[in-house]
Amino acid sequence: MAPQREPTLLGVATTAPRGPGAPRAFPTAAPHNAALTLETPQLVEAPDTLESSDAGGAAPRYQVPEASPVPAVRARRYRIVVGLDLSEYADIVLDHALDQAARHDAPELHFLTVREKRKPSTDELKRALWDRVYLALEAFNRHGTDWRARLHVRRGRPELEIAGLAADIRADLIVIGQFGLHTPRASDKNLPNRVLQHAVCPTLVVSMPGTLDTRQCPMCAALREDTEGERWFCAQHTAGRERDHFVSPMTTWSGGTMMS
Repeated sequence: MAPQREPTLLGVATTAPRGPGAPRAFPTAAPHNAALTLETPQLVEAPDTLESSDAGGAAPRYQVPEASPVPAVRARRYRIVVGLDLSEYADIVLDHALDQAARHDAPELHFLTVREKRKPSTDELKRALWDRVYLALEAFNRHGTDWRARLHVRRGRPELEIAGLAADIRADLIVIGQFGLHTPRASDKNLPNRVLQHAVCPTLVVSMPGTLDTRQCPMCAALREDTEGERWFCAQHTAGRERDHFVSPMTTWSGGTMMS
């Protein structure tokens, strides 16, 4: 009997003649093209057969390989970029960053310090950054259960590297301090504004407030406390303030209803 040509998944293949009653083998697929990347399903012949077929012969039974399990979709973490200049005021920035992280179920913290000069070296900055955040993370770990942290040391301009890292990880928040607040260089004092210009997400700037200005009328301050803000100025300072200063009545929300 002459060889037969039978269709396959990828073309036509020539099969050898088979005798009567021999099981019909599934034709072999033609060789894959080198540029073809899509895999095609293959049927596997089972060792057992059906009881009978319409033609009176035993018909083979084919099984489709089980599909591989679909991986579970991971929930996205809340990602925070924390810029630290490793000064004595970096601890305040760190505290505010951890406070923001504690408000979310699965926070992911990225601590970044930027190397602007050749010295200190990257290894020295890595060690200094780790020493700065270690104790705070140890305390945070007593309450947090599902959080992650990573350290970054980059070389370049701080505003570009902070914004660049936030863009790389698609951060949800940037936390920085008012860098250069206690240095004479004006460029350092303007760094938060430059970070805000390049930021790709909301940014929290932690500042060091000055001494509270207590130069106000003690009678006015006492009157605000006693009246819970219903009256703002004492009799001596009320004259002329009504036209320049408006305060609405205090309101509370209860069951979706605003009550004054």
